[in-house]
Amino acid sequence: MTIEKLAMNSVMAGCLPEYFPIVVTGMLAVLRTEFNIGGLATTTGGGAPGFIVSGRVADDLGVSGVTGCFGPGYRANSTIGWALRLAIRNLGGAHPGDMDKSTQTWPGKLAFCFAENEARNSVEPLRVAEGFSADTSTLTVHGLRGVHYNNETA
Repeated sequence: MTIEKLAMNSVMAGCLPEYFPIVVTGMLAVLRTEFNIGGLATTTGGGAPGFIVSGRVADDLGVSGVTGCFGPGYRANSTIGWALRLAIRNLGGAHPGDMDKSTQTWPGKLAFCFAENEARNSVEPLRVAEGFSADTSTLTVHGLRGVHYNNETA
C-alpha cells in the first residue's frame, strides 16, 4: 500500500481533498496489529471497521453524528467510509467471495464513518475517555457487525 494508491481510492470514492488526512489516519488505524483487520475482513460474520470522528475536525469537514448519519445525505461520512472500504478491498485483497467470506454482510460494510455527537452526549467525549485532551481531534476505529431489522408490513 502506498499513499498514492490510497489517494486513488479516495478519489474513486468521491472524497474531497480535505478528507484525505482522515482516510490516511483510518488506514493507519486498521493496519495496526492489535486491530486485526485480517480477522475482521475474512470472517463469515460480516464484520467491518466503523470509524468515529471526534472533535473539531468533524465539524470542520462536515462529518455528521446527527439524525440519519448512517445513511445517505452526508458526503463526508459516505465518502470517507467508502474510501477506506475501497482501500481494504482493492489494496488489501478483501474481495467478496474470495478473501472476504461474509455470508450475507450488511450495508455498514460498504461505508461506516460518522462523528461523535458531543452535543447530545451525557458522558465525556470518547477521545477524552481514551486519554486525549478535549481540544484534540481523533479518529477511533471499532470492529462492528450489522444491524438486524425485520419489518413485516402486510
